[in-house]
Amino acid sequence: MKRFLQFCVILSLLLLLPACALAKTVRVGIVSAQRSALIGAKQAAIILRDISGKQIKALQPDESCIIVAENGALKINGENTNEKNIAINPSDGVFTEVNRRSYRGAFNITLSDGGNSLYAVNILPVEEYLYGALSDVPALWPQEAFKAQAVINRTNVFYFLQNPFSRFYDMPAMSVQHYFGLQAEREDIKSAVDNTKGQIIVFNDKPIKALFYPSSGGRTESGDTAYLKSVLDFDQDSPDFEWKKAFTAKELYDSLRYAGYDSYGRLRGFDFPPLDISKLQNSKARGMSGRLKSVRIIFDQGFAVMDGERFARITGLPSSAFDLAIDNVLPREVEIPITDPYGNVLGVKKIPVEINRPDIFSLERPDVQRITWADNESIIIKGRGKGSGVGYSQWGGRALAVSGSTFGEILRYYYPGVRLQKAA
Repeated sequence: MKRFLQFCVILSLLLLLPACALAKTVRVGIVSAQRSALIGAKQAAIILRDISGKQIKALQPDESCIIVAENGALKINGENTNEKNIAINPSDGVFTEVNRRSYRGAFNITLSDGGNSLYAVNILPVEEYLYGALSDVPALWPQEAFKAQAVINRTNVFYFLQNPFSRFYDMPAMSVQHYFGLQAEREDIKSAVDNTKGQIIVFNDKPIKALFYPSSGGRTESGDTAYLKSVLDFDQDSPDFEWKKAFTAKELYDSLRYAGYDSYGRLRGFDFPPLDISKLQNSKARGMSGRLKSVRIIFDQGFAVMDGERFARITGLPSSAFDLAIDNVLPREVEIPITDPYGNVLGVKKIPVEINRPDIFSLERPDVQRITWADNESIIIKGRGKGSGVGYSQWGGRALAVSGSTFGEILRYYYPGVRLQKAA
């Protein structure tokens, strides 16, 4: 009886207390505000329990069940449990499958406040979480680059332990950094995590929000904190260091309409200054990396202004450090052959072509790129880098690691003014 009461106390803490109250554990939102989740047992049986520790259901190896949120309660395979919380706390070395992906640690299935959706939250030690959260770094990269990423990801965990993403979990699985669970674990990742165990990046004695991205395109972007200063990048080996994409007017227009810009009429052009690397120091429209702060979009019936990152997301561009050109040479005149009554060409008459433009283009502006919707028109967008450009450049970190820099030196370069310390 005493052991049972102890179990209930521990289980209640897992379910009800934030992870920062537990020793170096983190709550990761695997399923967020969805109606259902598929739960499975892989190599050994797992027990689903209520908040008091009472068994609700046992899943045998290779067995699964569907948990559904409905009318203020959780149902398992259609049967009402009358519960709002279901806990899964497997033995060491036993993994739980959620939506056919295996995870270490415990799980808490919690009903949302509205009662018709649920959260599946993975509760596990920080170091074990990191084993499944570094697969964004390609295999065969230098170990110092892996170590740098391990410290970055661990730092973000401790940042969100102090600043939880929501009351249900500390951080999401796929937003801040990508956590794929057991399937993403590799020996090179484990080695980097183990060899940097407990180390985090701090500024003013607090864990930083360690922003990172694949490639800046030559120079990082300044952020809104003292440790996010623009520095020269070394990402020339990145496949996205320079890139080019071609669109038709319809493709861009459709992307904007699907994003909610469907009440402005037909797309007519864009208004933003060209990308000139030599003039970024004093640019009001672009950051130090060339990323656009805003994009002005011209339609038949008005204008829309959005930040550069949002435009890049909507149109599928790697970054907002881009320039745009219309590849469509319109003729200024048309040549008409002059023939005699027998069809012999006597000469050519040139007739000027009058191009009707909307009133929005009545004033010549060098920053405006006009769309004509001609059949042969191609909108060419050239850019640099991939991601926000703020903070740590993964390809730049790789280059520094190849050149012999340690992970600490790399991190202090991309986050000026920080220091590394063991997490409390």
